[in-house]
Amino acid sequence: MNRLSTDERVALSAAAQQVSVSDEFIAGCTALRGWLAQRQAPLSDRRWRRFVALARVAAASEGRSAVDRLDLGLAPYIAAPRPEDIAPLEAWFIDEVL
Repeated sequence: MNRLSTDERVALSAAAQQVSVSDEFIAGCTALRGWLAQRQAPLSDRRWRRFVALARVAAASEGRSAVDRLDLGLAPYIAAPRPEDIAPLEAWFIDEVL
């Protein structure tokens, strides 16, 4: 596996800052927040910011100018407090987003 050079990381970080957050992504985050609240598993503001930042980097790395609903597929790996909690979040993504 090739690692990114320092210049590539800097460029990707700069590109991610230019990626916009779509309305459909925000709506998905709102739905996810409700789903997590029902299960008494809310995310901290810090983890929400990390999730959005990760989605922006994912979009930038693919040359996209905005995050979209499919970027919600990253949620299980940010929102799950324990490894065993990933599967229900993946099921949420499949049922609600796909």
